[in-house]
Amino acid sequence: MNWRSILSEWEAEARSAIDAIPDCVLSSQERSEVFSEEMFRVGSDGDAVQSAESRLGLVLPEDLKAFYQTSNGWKQYGFDEYDLTILPVESIVRLRDFKGDLLDRVSEYNLCDDPGSLILLTDDCPSGVYVLGIKNQNGSSNYSAVVLRFHSHPPFYLSFSDLMNSERQRCLKSLRGMAQ
Repeated sequence: MNWRSILSEWEAEARSAIDAIPDCVLSSQERSEVFSEEMFRVGSDGDAVQSAESRLGLVLPEDLKAFYQTSNGWKQYGFDEYDLTILPVESIVRLRDFKGDLLDRVSEYNLCDDPGSLILLTDDCPSGVYVLGIKNQNGSSNYSAVVLRFHSHPPFYLSFSDLMNSERQRCLKSLRGMAQ
């Protein structure tokens, strides 16, 4: 998985789609404010990833580690209620360690037996969150990534890469729709 290429292409596509949005829909001031924060971040070093694994008591999936080493977080732009910011690796936590009522809200979806063990990859947002479930079976790790959209059925992905690909398509579709 070449995250640098994937994320660079995504950011370029998003910028192009935003540039195509008419000024009557998105002013030049709004455009500049949108990109005051880069989508692509400086990657974390291996020590930060290892520190997060130690703190969480698990081994992160290879595609997620590679993502964090390429971009330590991600700002998504689709101009809809589903845009979520992926937290830097230093900020990801188990759901049980997150302050507020998020654990209660996620528990309602019966994603797993122990929702507190899920890894929260995004800020809490009124529309939803990304969570990662990791199961150790016979010494091997299996995991699933979930985009939990509150008030709807959550899609499950077999990998973080699959989740990101789906979100890329959703984001770009939203942006391109604004240009029409």
